[in-house]
Amino acid sequence: MPPVASIAPSLAPATTALRPAAFLSWPLPAVTPCGWLRTQLAAQAAGLSGHLDEIWPCIGRSRWIGGEHEGWERGPYWLDGLIPLAFLLRDERLVAKARHWVDAILAGQDADGWLGAKHDAHEGIGQDRLDPWPLFIVAKALLAWADATDDARVVPALLRCARRIDALLAAEPLTSWAQMRWMELTLSLHALHERTGEAWLLSLADRVRAQGFDWAAFYRDAPPVGRAAAVGWEDAAKLRLHGVNNAMAVKAGFLRWRETGDPADREASNAMIAHLETHHGQVSGMFSGDEHLAGDSPAQGTETCTVVEYMFSLEVGLRVTGEAALADRLERVALNALPAALTEDFWARQYDQQPNQISVSRGAHHFVSNGPEANLFSFEGHFGCCTANFHQGWPKLAHSVWLRTPAGDPVNALLLPARLSAGDYSIECVTDYPFAARVRYLVRCARPVEFALTVRVPGGARSATARLGKQTWTPVPGAFWTTPRRVWHDGDELVLDLDLFVRAEPRPRGAACLCYGPLVLALPVAHTWTKVGQPSLDPRLGDWEARPLGPWNYALAASSIEKASTLEPQTRPVGSRAPFCRREPPLTVSVKARRFPGWIAENDDAPSPPPAPLAECEAEEIVQLVPYGATTLRIAEFPVVRAT
Repeated sequence: MPPVASIAPSLAPATTALRPAAFLSWPLPAVTPCGWLRTQLAAQAAGLSGHLDEIWPCIGRSRWIGGEHEGWERGPYWLDGLIPLAFLLRDERLVAKARHWVDAILAGQDADGWLGAKHDAHEGIGQDRLDPWPLFIVAKALLAWADATDDARVVPALLRCARRIDALLAAEPLTSWAQMRWMELTLSLHALHERTGEAWLLSLADRVRAQGFDWAAFYRDAPPVGRAAAVGWEDAAKLRLHGVNNAMAVKAGFLRWRETGDPADREASNAMIAHLETHHGQVSGMFSGDEHLAGDSPAQGTETCTVVEYMFSLEVGLRVTGEAALADRLERVALNALPAALTEDFWARQYDQQPNQISVSRGAHHFVSNGPEANLFSFEGHFGCCTANFHQGWPKLAHSVWLRTPAGDPVNALLLPARLSAGDYSIECVTDYPFAARVRYLVRCARPVEFALTVRVPGGARSATARLGKQTWTPVPGAFWTTPRRVWHDGDELVLDLDLFVRAEPRPRGAACLCYGPLVLALPVAHTWTKVGQPSLDPRLGDWEARPLGPWNYALAASSIEKASTLEPQTRPVGSRAPFCRREPPLTVSVKARRFPGWIAENDDAPSPPPAPLAECEAEEIVQLVPYGATTLRIAEFPVVRAT
């Protein structure tokens, strides 16, 4: 394992004009995933994430490292997820892969400061123009490497690159993807400014914002409502209605607030989240986008790139604002939409997932602008961007479990099993959450240490009790709670007991869903699993269809909705088991339901749940619901039938 950065961070950043963030990240080596979270990351490392460069010429022979294949976004996307995955797992094999890429990128820097290939034509940017968009991703990845290793080459190289981008934008303003995704560069410019104190970086950030698409005005003046009309790739609307662009843009107002201090900037991001939820919201916490914003029907899809980019925007917003509601939404997306988008072994991903998904197929799905292959579990189906980009989801989530206050005190932002090593002490979050309701914080220290511990009490709890020795507290759900500042001793343990319960949530058209904490509960549909394509690159790869074997058209009995809080989940310990196992999910809930024969498939999709009253339902049955992320075919939004 190469040298890594000190896990005790400096608490004296360079002089900065930026408003302070509510929370800061710890260096990557300070966080160690444990329990089921480590199992999930290890499975990812054993899957595509740890082998993509061996299989895919876009990565293994990329122009970024001197090869002849694509030198645009795919390699940087992979690297952006590989680096945190490698250091969180302390995986020497993955660290070596990341180092190979970092060394090649830095060694290949042009004399004028540009990083990477200069003329790799893509998406409307011809060979006569420089496209800065991939540099936005590279900067994030290189800063993560520097965070983990203290590599002294990174910051000077990025400063030279920023100077070159500044000169480029003075002559050629942002266009295309870079114009829509300007906030991805702003994030790195802020980080560089905090490291160096150089004021010109904020001037460049202002230029980038001024040339970028005005997302705040778009959502204020002409917000997208309902399913987009079919959008051709030549259509001017393709970029502002594009799901991934919107997911990235959620962080724009949060970052702008750090520059201006204007509450309206911060509120612009929250207003965008609220609008997307209202008009395009899906039960998983995501919004639709297949490929473009698609309304609130559970038959519409969500692109895996959109899932991981929305997660990252929420992580940024959480650090900037300290708002517990952002962490609640982040957990909902991460613990439902993310595992559902990937096979358990991480060797295939869906391009588009559906909340009500009754067939994974090349059939006629009614996506806005994605074709039938978008619904398969595959290696590269539809577009390769998701193959390159999904890697950041779990690692960045794991890194965000532990944050710190500007004063250096620990913050448990996400209630997932992970240990914080903060120099002279460590705290391990020991839990099976979200599958169980107890969270323990175990402190280890060679000598007594003083700090205040902040923990988030999730909004999905009815109530909570915290206990430390003989002291007890009743923190409020949906907020951060901080212990009194005290001296901690080796073996001290804070126990947080959550009153998690099954709850019903209304969905559009009179439908409903059931949830347990951040977990959405779904009806798993029995299915076949058939390999329908075999990429020639590697025998482990394939394209897979899942076709239903059993019924799916169930309506929940009104009593299951009205008395949801009385339903008792059946749970089994998770520990280091795979948490989203399709065969043996760690949590099940029995509910009353009736088949509704009038709810009929349209091609390979389940149309929107029919509104009440439902006529001619079949006899009442008991069906088992499981976590959304532990399903392949499912119904997650149900019509409701009342007893006759």
